[in-house]
Amino acid sequence: ILEKYEQQYSDDIVLIKKDINCGAGGCRNKALEYVDAEYITYCDADDWLDLDAYEVLYKVAKEQDADLLEFDYTEINEHSGISKNNGDVYPGNLYVIDNRSDFILPSESKMICMNKLYRSTLLTENKIMFLENAVYEEAPFSLLIRYYVHRYYKLDMELYYYYQHGDSYSKKYYERFSDVLISYDMLLNEIKKRGFYEQ
Repeated sequence: ILEKYEQQYSDDIVLIKKDINCGAGGCRNKALEYVDAEYITYCDADDWLDLDAYEVLYKVAKEQDADLLEFDYTEINEHSGISKNNGDVYPGNLYVIDNRSDFILPSESKMICMNKLYRSTLLTENKIMFLENAVYEEAPFSLLIRYYVHRYYKLDMELYYYYQHGDSYSKKYYERFSDVLISYDMLLNEIKKRGFYEQ
């Protein structure tokens, strides 16, 4: 199926083959080697977005010259139905970051990457990476990038649909809790190595 779409849309889709399964984090890291677009975002295999979501996000990001654009998402659970998540606590507006600590302090929304649009050079030039071979791969990426963001925009639109079911990858979080410790250890080491720890 993937090869069919690559052939049909060869100018827009690149199929990257990996012989070793390195998890979602490893795949995202590998994809960064191929990025030549101005912005990048992520979508998990069992999730989806509004049909015009990328067009809307790109237009707003360009208009606001945003390093990071965050938008709302809807969590869909096969048991409990639909719940809206408003993303970060910031209302819809542009923020030029001057209070770095408030911007970085962890929250559920800050930890995930799928409801955000990133300026690609911010990731590639600063070598912002995901943890590989783990179920808690997003924390080092999602929190570390916030040390480099200067222009943040919060878009009050629900564009992403986050599907949670019994076999969801993220559900394995509780079975592999040690990955959480590894993830935060990686984050702490990166913060120290980059000179942010004392800040």
